[in-house]
Amino acid sequence: MAQGGQKGITLTELLVTVAILMVVMLPISMVLLQGDKNYRIEKDTSDSQRAVREAMDLIMEDLRQNDSSSISVYKNNNSSDAAIPALGAPQNSGDVLYGDVLYIKPDIIYFLGKDGLYKNDGTSSNLAVIGITGFTVSKRLSDSNTVSTIIDIDLYAKKSPKDRGINLKSSYRIKSN
Repeated sequence: MAQGGQKGITLTELLVTVAILMVVMLPISMVLLQGDKNYRIEKDTSDSQRAVREAMDLIMEDLRQNDSSSISVYKNNNSSDAAIPALGAPQNSGDVLYGDVLYIKPDIIYFLGKDGLYKNDGTSSNLAVIGITGFTVSKRLSDSNTVSTIIDIDLYAKKSPKDRGINLKSSYRIKSN
């Protein structure tokens, strides 16, 4: 309190006021920072979910629209396989194959590059979906009495290190005549 008719506050009053404000503001700021961190993680997870859904929809649409007898799978074991570049996988874009190759004749090829899932439509390789970090394809015979082949597709996306990452698996049955 001011003494002798002087107006203003004392240093002690100012320090007490600042201490009380710090005690009140610290928890509030911690809640806001944690909320912002959770928002960013959930946004990255949502972006990853969108990427794998978009990629799977694109692949399944191409599988349904093409002759099922013309589907091939090439496993990429990181060796210099001459068959993969011959199919139109990245040659001039400087991209590297990071996963398997799905070949849907006559001219559709899916493969994983450094930026995401690429689609070659017979003329050029274009980035189809950004953010895909894993792409695995396998071809197997069905376990049932009918003679059919199943294409298993596994996509993975993880946008940031704190993002949980999203894995989406799907199968496509090719019925034999």
